Amino acid sequence: MRSPFPGMDPYLEDPAIWPDFHLTLIVALRAELNHDLPQGYVAMADRHVWIEDPLKKTRRLRDPDVAIARRRKMPTGGTATATLAVPRSITLPVQEHKGTPYLKITDSLERRVITVIEVLSPTNKTPGPHRNEYLSKRENTSTAASMSSK
Repeated sequence: MRSPFPGMDPYLEDPAIWPDFHLTLIVALRAELNHDLPQGYVAMADRHVWIEDPLKKTRRLRDPDVAIARRRKMPTGGTATATLAVPRSITLPVQEHKGTPYLKITDSLERRVITVIEVLSPTNKTPGPHRNEYLSKRENTSTAASMSSK
């Protein structure tokens, strides 16, 4: 039976499954390419990394279970305790490192990148900033390719 969803697999593209599938596919492609690449070339997995905007999200820390205190000996032989910090809740910005894996084929002697292979993700199909970024990158790549072939 043919898929009712041409060009996609709703199971694999489920946001809960896709990241694992994407990474596993990159690793499998790397292994196959390294098996078939000519001597002097190597396929390596790498990752585009970015930091999420901390102003968009915050994380709440709970009050600590223990107060920080310092004990001092008193001249009379007793002990006094002075509290240095009172437990309190604070809100911190969230800085999440996110990324997407990709493959690059390099010349192992000169350590220069020959080509980059990206496995497109469902976000490249969905209208929004990720699709716009993909379309822009695709346009820039095709323009550069046509310029170099002249």
